[in-house]
Amino acid sequence: GVLSARSWPRQRYTLRINTMVKLSLLVTIGALLGNVSWASAKSNFGRRTFILPQKNADHVNANTDAAISVRGGGQYEDIAQKAYYVLMASQGLTTALAPEKTGDILFNGAFTVDEDSLSSFLVGYAGSSFIGCLYMAMLAFSTSMDAPTIIAHGTYPCALMSIKNLLQDKFAKHGFHKGTGVLMTLATVGLPVAIRSGKYDSNALATADVLFPLVCGIIGFFDCPLAMKLSGHQTGDFGDDEKTKAFSGWYFSAVLTWAIVATSLLKGVEPNKAVGYSALFLLVDLLDKRYIRKSNAPLNIDDAPLYLFYLVLGGICWSLLG
Repeated sequence: GVLSARSWPRQRYTLRINTMVKLSLLVTIGALLGNVSWASAKSNFGRRTFILPQKNADHVNANTDAAISVRGGGQYEDIAQKAYYVLMASQGLTTALAPEKTGDILFNGAFTVDEDSLSSFLVGYAGSSFIGCLYMAMLAFSTSMDAPTIIAHGTYPCALMSIKNLLQDKFAKHGFHKGTGVLMTLATVGLPVAIRSGKYDSNALATADVLFPLVCGIIGFFDCPLAMKLSGHQTGDFGDDEKTKAFSGWYFSAVLTWAIVATSLLKGVEPNKAVGYSALFLLVDLLDKRYIRKSNAPLNIDDAPLYLFYLVLGGICWSLLG
């Protein structure tokens, strides 16, 4: 009793520090997203857009390429883009198509995901969000589509996952309120279709498409049970199941990663920056789950695969945001 009484102030202080650190990280990312247009307008290089190619580069001086390559851009951007593709594909396809095999395929058998469980449900949705990030990045880098159309395409993987789970009655089985599956399916299918129809305000529809994932992702970064309730789960209570709680953290991290890419593109941020911000968040989130909150501890993941993720994500950030 004496030991627990003495340790309580320390635990409360540690919790407060962790919350402040995570809040600071989110505010930093938000400030970058909010001020990128202002910074680009003030830059001597002018603002770039992914909708129309820059045709006149006469105002760029001869030393620009050298300066960018020293800071981490230039010739490394193409490599970073492909690295992002590989990262999102490996994470997304594995977790979406075979959530029960995630531990075996990606983390050398560190953990297991029970078949047809809430854990596999959440991991599968996380995978669909990563596939959506992959799809949006590829379209933003290689086409002249506008932001709402790209976001519509990026919503399709989650729409397919929602349809599958609805048809298999997974929402009710895993503790979600009646009607949650129908609402999620209508949103993930209806909004993209409406955007692509051209009959409505595409920017307003895209904002609606992004808003709920963004809010849920941010709340989930701080409080997974609360975010689960907001997402339609009846209790949001994981009890003593620390593994499922860890997987819920994965889910909301993936959702917020998707929302960062989509929100950035919608605000007019160039693709390199939009993808770079999402990679920065993933890197911060992995470090948080490993060293600050330590929510991945129940999964017993070895350091080796995590170091690889740190290296790849760090390289992407350095190349695209440098």
